[in-house]
Amino acid sequence: LSAKNISNKFSISNLNITDNDLSISNAIYGENIAQFLLDFSTISNNTSIVNSTPNGSALFLSDVNEAKITYTTFNNNSTSSNGSSINFVNSKLNIDDTDFKNNSSQQNGGAIYNQNSFLTITGSNFINNKAIFGGAIFSSTNTTNILNRITFHENESQKGGAIYNDSNNPFKIISSLFSYNKATNNGGAIYNNKQISITNATFVHNQNSAILT
Repeated sequence: LSAKNISNKFSISNLNITDNDLSISNAIYGENIAQFLLDFSTISNNTSIVNSTPNGSALFLSDVNEAKITYTTFNNNSTSSNGSSINFVNSKLNIDDTDFKNNSSQQNGGAIYNQNSFLTITGSNFINNKAIFGGAIFSSTNTTNILNRITFHENESQKGGAIYNDSNNPFKIISSLFSYNKATNNGGAIYNNKQISITNATFVHNQNSAILT
């Protein structure tokens, strides 16, 4: 599925996208769109090994004014590059009530990689995702992140078992659980290079320092 230069809404609902070769094309590609909506869908078992598409992600968004994902599952997607499930740049993305499970990246952001964007996630789960840096989420330059009521469980990377933050913009974590995440180097739950704010979060049995900042 591909959409480009749309001045109104691009909407996807109740769709099952599975077993695709992402080396040929992203499962969903959106560029220069006013509004993108994805809900009640499952995106699973999509793979990119030899990467010829933008970051080999199941969902790639660029220059989207407003994107929203709700009640969707990203499961067992993998890429040789960044962000196996979602990679987005120069966009505003809201994610609600969505699960990210068993996704992997051979670079950064096992589930999500973002850059120059605004990300809000509420009431969602990241379970058993893996990457080199940022087992679940890698936040790159100039991205604002607000995470509220999120569970990070058994994610793994070299640095930042659940989250690797390399953005100069605010990164806020509210009422969230980090449990049994693992970093082989530092930051079992979070590896933070910049600024971060954590309120009412619980950290349980994360390996190699829960937070490195």
